[in-house]
Amino acid sequence: EINSAEDFNGLKFRMPGLGGKALGKLGASVQNIPGSEVYQALSSGAIDGTEWIGPWADEKAGFQEITKTYYTAGFHEPGAALSVATNRDVFDSLTPGQQKMIEIASGECHQWNLSQFLANNGAALQRLQAG
Repeated sequence: EINSAEDFNGLKFRMPGLGGKALGKLGASVQNIPGSEVYQALSSGAIDGTEWIGPWADEKAGFQEITKTYYTAGFHEPGAALSVATNRDVFDSLTPGQQKMIEIASGECHQWNLSQFLANNGAALQRLQAG
């Protein structure tokens, strides 16, 4: 259970990026393991905790089956973020209309994905809290 910043000291915690850096400054041993290995790492005790996406994704991952304590999503991630990557030369060779299609389609996919998390996180959090 986390009651103060000192409680992170010595914890093996999976959280990449800026959040992981912050936890490291609090004394956590930050583990950067692939998402596909998180359930097994929690189950085996290889890590003490993880930051995942949010209640809906956490529930689908089954973390409630192997953990005793649940804290809801962090400040930095209301849902899974999406991005698109292209070869710069290929993208630059597209017409402005084609580039705009990629921009709009990417934005719409991101918004749809975010809306799914926002719509489902509340009910999932209630189920997780109920045990």
